[in-house]
Amino acid sequence: MRYWDTSTLAKLYVAEPDSGLFLTHLAAGIPAVTAELSRWELFRVLARKEAEGIIGAGQAETVFSRFQADVAAGRITLLPFGQAAEIRFQELVLRLHRQQPAMVARTLDCIHLATADLAGVDEVVVMDAGFRKAALAIGLKVFP
Repeated sequence: MRYWDTSTLAKLYVAEPDSGLFLTHLAAGIPAVTAELSRWELFRVLARKEAEGIIGAGQAETVFSRFQADVAAGRITLLPFGQAAEIRFQELVLRLHRQQPAMVARTLDCIHLATADLAGVDEVVVMDAGFRKAALAIGLKVFP
């Protein structure tokens, strides 16, 4: 199972120079999962891309509906939050901050990491350098 960060999910729906790499990775047939949080983050990313002219006016909703269709079809699974995720989040934050030297990870990254860790994923698909560093620090493999 592969955990997809929102930024890499966006590459599946909006053409970017490296989108092909991620489309190929998804096509490998290994289940793609992400936190329920990604649904909200992706909508905001699409609205920003529309505002910046990267996608056309009025396209945020259209592109988002493609994501929702992939979720409905089971191509992407959204993992819910719960008390276990909150507990794991707290454990990971303390673990990262108590390292020497301390590793400061962003709140949303830690929510994603806690969700991925609880799901028992094999790999985290992420581009963000800070997120990648935190994932590696807790023993997760990263792609690319």
